[in-house]
Amino acid sequence: MLKYIMDFNKCIFCQKTSLLVLKNSYLRCKTCKKKYSLKYLKQELKILELFCENFSANEASKKLALNYKTISQKYKFFRQICAIYLQNLYYKNKTNKNIYEEFYYFTKKQKLNKKKSLFEAINIIAFYENKRIFCILMPKLNKSGDYKSDKIFETYLSQRKIKENSLGNAKLKNFWLFLEKNLLKYKGINQENFFYYLKESEFKYNFSKTMAKKILQKEFLNYKV
Repeated sequence: MLKYIMDFNKCIFCQKTSLLVLKNSYLRCKTCKKKYSLKYLKQELKILELFCENFSANEASKKLALNYKTISQKYKFFRQICAIYLQNLYYKNKTNKNIYEEFYYFTKKQKLNKKKSLFEAINIIAFYENKRIFCILMPKLNKSGDYKSDKIFETYLSQRKIKENSLGNAKLKNFWLFLEKNLLKYKGINQENFFYYLKESEFKYNFSKTMAKKILQKEFLNYKV
């Protein structure tokens, strides 16, 4: 159950208690004169809770009896909040004392292809610093067009990857497993949006569900204000 960090008796904009109850669960603040729907706000926070509990947008829409598109758009916004929060957190606490590792992510469909190539994979670099993971999405590897040299290059990358895995931090290995498992529940991810799904996984790996709810609720309310 989501524990709210806000006091619903106070205005979400100015934090004053001078609220008037209007029709349809709307509230208007006597101080700042702004109005908002308390019912809609609580609904948004319920969607946030299900997002943190790893419900898919489809599952959340059924559970809350809401339109899938509504949930999907809200989930997209939560992922954007996660990305901004993680970036600010990383650069705020950056020490240059980190362990990093490169990872080539293949979709489930690509994994089933016996002739899969690293040139098709999504290239990710993850840093482990201050007991947290931070990911950077890299450009795809450029294919030269020379089949022989491509194969040599892929062999080099694979060997380098194995070497990095043998020396890398266990937290990084655990994150790659978590990432692949977390993304399995999505039936196809547009590569243009992959970055935000990556950041969702990063956020959920770094923080417990309880902490994730508190952080996202606070950041979400800041955006509303």
